Amino acid sequence: MTGPGPVESRTDQGTRRVDVELVEDVEAPEVAPVPPPPPLLTRVPRRVRWVVASAVVLAVAATTVTDRLADAAVDARLDGVAGLSVPLDRSLPVAWQLPGTAVLGAIGGTLVVRDSAPDRTLGVDAVTGTVRWERDGPCDVVPVGTRPPPALVQAVRLEDRPDDVLLCVDPAGPRDAAGSDDGRPTRTARVLDPATGDLLRSIDVDGGGSLATVGADLVRVDVAPDNHGEVTRWSLTTGRPRWSHRTPDVLPPSDSWGSYVDDEVVRLDIGPWSLTLDARTGRRVERVPPSPLGTGVTLGPVALPDGLQATSRLDREGGTRTTVAAAGGRVRATFAGLVLSPSVDDGSAPDLVVVTRSGRGDPPALVGVDPADGTTRWTADVPPTQVLVVAGLLVVRDDAGALALDARTGRPRWRSTGGGGATFAEGMVTDGRRLLTVDAGPDGPVLVAREVASGTVAWTRPAPEGTDGLTQLPDGTVVLVGSDELVALRP
Repeated sequence: MTGPGPVESRTDQGTRRVDVELVEDVEAPEVAPVPPPPPLLTRVPRRVRWVVASAVVLAVAATTVTDRLADAAVDARLDGVAGLSVPLDRSLPVAWQLPGTAVLGAIGGTLVVRDSAPDRTLGVDAVTGTVRWERDGPCDVVPVGTRPPPALVQAVRLEDRPDDVLLCVDPAGPRDAAGSDDGRPTRTARVLDPATGDLLRSIDVDGGGSLATVGADLVRVDVAPDNHGEVTRWSLTTGRPRWSHRTPDVLPPSDSWGSYVDDEVVRLDIGPWSLTLDARTGRRVERVPPSPLGTGVTLGPVALPDGLQATSRLDREGGTRTTVAAAGGRVRATFAGLVLSPSVDDGSAPDLVVVTRSGRGDPPALVGVDPADGTTRWTADVPPTQVLVVAGLLVVRDDAGALALDARTGRPRWRSTGGGGATFAEGMVTDGRRLLTVDAGPDGPVLVAREVASGTVAWTRPAPEGTDGLTQLPDGTVVLVGSDELVALRP
């Protein structure tokens, strides 16, 4: 109880009286005080702030260092890798453009370009795109030995010239009376100065068959209409034959035949019969060392890591077997399939050989094989096409676009859809980090760069109308190939 205190008063009789007023209060319940709203910025002691800021800086710095180390590791992995394009981190500007339908060769600073309207061969400055010279008629690519024809023609070094020259061969025409005496066509091999287009040598190559260069020479292997085998080796320096061989006996009947040419031997295979000649003298090699590849046509070799080589051989039954051998010739493994040579291989899948196989009536598939013992690791139902080995992935092209497979398992990691679901142009290039293709867009062809690791689109830009191919030059310049125009792209 509480009160205001005593109140003094007096009565009529003068008696002193004290009145007390009592007031009863009810105690209110205690309520916790409401804290004031926090300020927008809470003040933190300076030492704590310094520690937090330092931790953030260290975290950012650690991330930056990690990224730089990762980039350095990628740079080290890509250093010296053949076939890489110019950097694809941003859209590439046009360096030059000119009429043409294909890039045939790159010798020194000169590109050899085919223009089909009219049919002519051009020598073009690789830097500026300026036409240095032109000649009427096409120029066929001649492979080195039995290796498949490269995307760009190989240069030839003559014995009497310090610089590389260009070898052009007229395409083989029909077998008619206008050709050689036996009714076969006469092709002409022309040795040209790539800088000026001047004709240095001209050689009439009688007959059809296959052509290959060996050093500074040209070798032709053919089966004549009378079913005799013919092999001739010409010197490109003098234009005269070094030697010629014609089989004395008629060859066994067969629907097909094959040949193999290298620095040591020239071989002609037809059915179970085989002829092997010394490539230097043209003399028949009577005792041919036994080959683990068996009989048939040899394709390759394809270089593998650790000095290994993979060579495929087609047998007369139509099957294919591949042999992996060390530099000394010791066989490591033999297995079914035709070995594929990647356009780019950064060494990120060193223990893998990619072959293509097909069963009776079945479409061909890609197969990953262990080169050490020939064990099949995985099989992917993908038709054989251009192959890249980058960042532990096997990147291939099919009708639907680009497909990246895990090189260890063969499982798909990502697939491009090319906008409309189909790839517009042949070919793909990579700088080791990104992949560049030409896809079908809603308004025409589109140049698309993707991150190799994830397939994420990095950038796009419209490609010229009519673009149907994508290739690159030895210096990494990207070239878009159209129906009547070539467009070079580089930073």
